[in-house]
Amino acid sequence: MNKITWQQMRQQLEQQQERMRQQQELKRQQLGQQLELVQVQEQQLLFCRKRTKQQQRR
Repeated sequence: MNKITWQQMRQQLEQQQERMRQQQELKRQQLGQQLELVQVQEQQLLFCRKRTKQQQRR
């Protein structure tokens, strides 16, 4: 192989790695958003439970 093809191969590999890195970053952001949603839902559930307990006492 001559120099040019090696450079091309290296560039392709670097581009693939960069794409994978970007995809992983996207996944990480999506997971973070899902986690926030779940935490909000848990807080709402706890709040509802507290309210139902207070209503049952009356």
